[in-house]
Amino acid sequence: QREDGEVVLQGGIAPNGQNYTLDLTAMDCDTGKTIVHLDEDATSRLDILTVLDRLSDKVRGKLGESAHSIQKYGVPIQDASTSSFPALAAYSKGLQLLQQEGEDAAAPDFRRAIQLDPNFALAYVQLSHIDWNRGDLAQARWAATQAYNLLDRVTRWEHFDILSNYYSIATGQLPREMQTYQQWARVYPHDDQWPLQLAV
Repeated sequence: QREDGEVVLQGGIAPNGQNYTLDLTAMDCDTGKTIVHLDEDATSRLDILTVLDRLSDKVRGKLGESAHSIQKYGVPIQDASTSSFPALAAYSKGLQLLQQEGEDAAAPDFRRAIQLDPNFALAYVQLSHIDWNRGDLAQARWAATQAYNLLDRVTRWEHFDILSNYYSIATGQLPREMQTYQQWARVYPHDDQWPLQLAV
């Protein structure tokens, strides 16, 4: 309600014998009532992200997003971010520690995410910020460039995040960084990431 949202999504993963049950629920922000609830079993930990990808597409459709829009803004999980559940878990832990304890606490988990999946572009982005703030500019530029080199396997939102970070940290091309934020704004006008980075 504070963000003037219409729908909030909640998800869960629970062991179910040899499988894992994933559930995804969409609730009305005003009433708290469930609009959509879906669940599906993953046969192994390796299958969890594929099932989550499938569930998220189904929820988007049931909430009224057109098939064209789902296809335009969706990227199959094997082609985006990471297909490694352990790498995603390490990255998520890093984000949590970043919020709660700061960059020094979070850095090892982002590094672990990259060890588990060397093609995890967003983990490189996080490390580039941390290394830049620590004053390790060479390492920051390296991490930003690694993420940039993986642009062909990310979502559209991730593309903007990686590109703006690359122009900011790796090349110092501020006009191109600004142009990226303007393009980001046209595609995702309600996102809060590009205005924050644009202000900086």
